[in-house]
Amino acid sequence: MTIDKFNIELNAELASIYILEKDYYKAEYIYKDLLLIHKEEYEIVKKLSYVLTMQEKYPLAIEMYLRAYEIKKDDMEIVNMLAHLYYYENYFDDSINFLRVFLRQNPRDAENLTLLGYCYKFTQKNHDAITTFYKVLDIQPYNEDIKAEIEALRESTPEE
Repeated sequence: MTIDKFNIELNAELASIYILEKDYYKAEYIYKDLLLIHKEEYEIVKKLSYVLTMQEKYPLAIEMYLRAYEIKKDDMEIVNMLAHLYYYENYFDDSINFLRVFLRQNPRDAENLTLLGYCYKFTQKNHDAITTFYKVLDIQPYNEDIKAEIEALRESTPEE
């Protein structure tokens, strides 16, 4: 198979094979090559973002996911990935922004509520963290880790 920058379908198929083989570097190369010609092709940007994430190239992945987000703001998969990548990179305020967008459409997503609680905790917004962790407990009433987080935050937070 040869690479033809102008044939999106052929190259996307080849990149998919590389992804199945977990050869993300080769898939990245194909997607980057395709983007030289098809600069705003949403699916290419999204898939490049994914292969960058799989290679733990988080700053580049964030950049590409933001590009995808600008093209299509209602893709919750993109919003979710940005929230998580910002969290992994310790950009908690950015993570909070994307988590809020995601949780508007998925208010009972315990994983992202937990992540939001930790973002609030790490940015010293303890009251927001406690409130968010209580929302997690509404969904997962036997979550001992969250109960411990709430207790620790209550002990360290002065009453207002």
